[in-house]
Amino acid sequence: MCAQEEHGVSIVVDIERCIGCGLCEKLCPAGIYKLESNKTRIKEERLSYCFVCRACEVSCPVQAIVVIERA
Repeated sequence: MCAQEEHGVSIVVDIERCIGCGLCEKLCPAGIYKLESNKTRIKEERLSYCFVCRACEVSCPVQAIVVIERA
């Protein structure tokens, strides 16, 4: 598991489930994902740009990404 949190948004990527398809990287309008060794990683410096559109979460074919919005 890889988890990052910033500005009330937590993103959890289950590295073991990730199949490296790259959909999250292609669909994220904030550009917070990158593929590294065929696995999705979060660009920590871009996490604050996440506006919780959940494109990554709903497009992941193996449900490896969870976006949590904190109050």
